[in-house]
Parts: sequence; structure tokens; C-alpha cells
Amino acid sequence: AYGMNCCKHRGSFNCDDAGNPAARYGMVLPEPADILPPLLRDTFSGPSAEDLEAAVRLQQASFGRSIQTQSRHTFVQYVADPLRVEMAHVDAAMLVALGCSLLYLAMLTLAVSSIVLGNGTVGSFFRRLVL
Repeated sequence: AYGMNCCKHRGSFNCDDAGNPAARYGMVLPEPADILPPLLRDTFSGPSAEDLEAAVRLQQASFGRSIQTQSRHTFVQYVADPLRVEMAHVDAAMLVALGCSLLYLAMLTLAVSSIVLGNGTVGSFFRRLVL
């Protein structure tokens, strides 16, 4: 299981629905490379796999357990309602898309306004555009 700021004391873990007996689902932490294009990978807001692997090594060193496992761990987030978690991700993506669209609209309006105002009239703008 993974999470941020979930360990209060050594040996206790309370994050998301991990302590909820009704939490019978696990959401696998996706690799940013699997879901994001290269330009957006740095905007991934969740914990990185490297940070989580470092936390596993710290836990193993703290408790004296050296567990031989696969080279990469699979990290899951325990949830009682996976649809709620998935829709929260969709909501966040929609907000980002809306923000990008509004920024694009503002930049487009600024560009067209500067072209029109810089030439003096709309007619000269269209004449230049056609010619």
C-alpha cells in the first residue's frame, strides 16, 4: 500500500481507506510513462515510484527485514469505492483541460487583438490574410 504522510509512528499505517474493513479494492499506482505524454510527465502529482521504493528500503532497514522480491514493487491504494477514486481523477483531468482551454482562448484573443489593433482596421487584416 502507498500514500503520502500515512506513517504516524514506525509500524502504523493509516492512509485513505487502508484502515476501513470495507476497503476491498486496490487501485494500482500507474507509471506516469504509461498514462501521460512525455511533456506532461513532470506534472504528475502523486508520489514517484523511486520515492516509494526508497520508503520500502527504509522500512526494511528499520525492521531488519531484507525481503527478496521482484526488482519493482506494485503499489496499491486501498479504497472502499474505486469508482469514487476514478471519478476524482476524471474531475481533476477535466479541470486541467478546462484551464488549458481558457488559457488558449485568452492567448488567441490577445493575438487576434494585437493583429487587428496593430493594423488599424479589420479590413486591412483580412486583405493581408488573403493576399
